[in-house]
Amino acid sequence: MRILVISHYYWPENFKINDLVNFLSKKNEITVLTGYPSYPNKDIFKKTNIRKNFKNIKIIRVPVIKRGNNRYSIFFNYLSFLISLSTIGLIKLTKKKYDLILVFGTSPPTVMIPAILVAKLKKIKIAFWVLDLWPETLTSINIIKNKLLIKIIRYYVKYIYNASNLIFAQSKAFVTQIKKYCKDKNKIIYYPTWSDPVNRNKKKFKLFPFKKNFFYITFTGNIGEAQDFENILKSAEMTRNIKKLKWLVVGDGSKYEWLKFEIKKRELNDRFILTGNLSSKFIPGILNNSNCLLISLKKGGIDKFTIPGKLSNYMMAKKPILGMIEGETYNIIVKSKCGLVCKSGDFKSMSKNVYKIINYSKEKKRKMGLNGFNYANKNFNRVKQLKKSLSYLNQISKS
Repeated sequence: MRILVISHYYWPENFKINDLVNFLSKKNEITVLTGYPSYPNKDIFKKTNIRKNFKNIKIIRVPVIKRGNNRYSIFFNYLSFLISLSTIGLIKLTKKKYDLILVFGTSPPTVMIPAILVAKLKKIKIAFWVLDLWPETLTSINIIKNKLLIKIIRYYVKYIYNASNLIFAQSKAFVTQIKKYCKDKNKIIYYPTWSDPVNRNKKKFKLFPFKKNFFYITFTGNIGEAQDFENILKSAEMTRNIKKLKWLVVGDGSKYEWLKFEIKKRELNDRFILTGNLSSKFIPGILNNSNCLLISLKKGGIDKFTIPGKLSNYMMAKKPILGMIEGETYNIIVKSKCGLVCKSGDFKSMSKNVYKIINYSKEKKRKMGLNGFNYANKNFNRVKQLKKSLSYLNQISKS
């Protein structure tokens, strides 16, 4: 197959689409239409050689306004990508032939506008990988409250779902929500995010030393509005008397500077370690050396539907998980018995869980980690998921 992948993010940015594209390129001809990298921050890629080809994958890039750590730069990054994609991108695709379009559906879902145009012009089908629900994401963190605007977004979402020939949904709750908009409900496929390959060699990890006498609760990923660091900080304040406790935060995002300020303001400098953005190659070592792994989402709607991509990686690391989250992720942690979890925003219960998990025996924590690993190996298996995607893409290409 000749597959056109349209994605806001791609190598050297670290997203699951990179892994899927690499897999698909083994037996298919892949072209990626994307922007110039700037996630999570434009400064990260200043010294990166942005090539036109990566391995055997052709990359077509369009200009974008690169993002910083504020909402305005993020908004203009989204807007510029849409405009460039719909003009320069379409021009660059004029004489090229494809059998199928695969859209990587992170927020915002405006990337579907040029995808639908290309599909109609070239008379090919679209597979839409939905990683975020709109307008639920916007309403859950109060970005949009206007009822008319929410209604307009719902009409748009209904249109793009029905314009897709195949929809990959990252959670079962996503499947349920998307079905409300679709005429053909059979085209919606449950497609959870797989775990990354695991490196369990602790001795080779030298980014910074983990001290044996401390207990590390580690958070990895985006530091934004949805991750609810307000309540994580409240929990840290309630547990500040645990001298051996360290909160390790690995990542960057729109609230990174705010988080640094709040840690200093609350006099929690000796409790937190902030690494900023790190290469994905360091993450397995960090997870392996941590004692417990933290996952959270802000209360308000989207937390009930989404499964954060980090969950599968956490489980594969064989570490107990500390959760402050609702919905499907809450249920998975409870069902798999891989850690302790409370509802979104319930920092008091999370503080109690911190005390509990620190005082559990080594064997009990080991058993929790193993439970998570076994669940992830069965339900978030990388090879199975990649083969599943290829099978469905082949089906719609030939139908």
